[in-house]
Amino acid sequence: MIRAAVCLRGPGIAAAFAGLSIALSLAGPAQADDYRRLSGAEIKRLIAGKAVTDEVHYTDHFRPNGVYEGVFMNKRSTGTWKVKGNQLCIIRGSEEENCDELWRSGSKLQRRKGGLPTVRDNIIVLAE
Repeated sequence: MIRAAVCLRGPGIAAAFAGLSIALSLAGPAQADDYRRLSGAEIKRLIAGKAVTDEVHYTDHFRPNGVYEGVFMNKRSTGTWKVKGNQLCIIRGSEEENCDELWRSGSKLQRRKGGLPTVRDNIIVLAE
């Protein structure tokens, strides 16, 4: 186990951060993020007319005409979807528009906000 103590004031703060950096580098290399952000055209080609699911918690259907139908934890919702720039945007019922980036690594797909994974990641795209 690696431990690092950090003093939040005084001259020891620089030494504490240096020690923490060394401890983190000794802990092992960070896993490379081999995901690639999809363009708007790629998003449309990938999901239009298909269902997206994690096979447990939710299934989202993206109809080619922009109609969205989803089930999350056995609760159904409907709305609309579209691609804006390089983001997938969904309006569910009376909720505000929610936009996410889609990132792909091989057959794995993630929804991200500002490059960071959201709760809905490692999703699967299914033909309808």
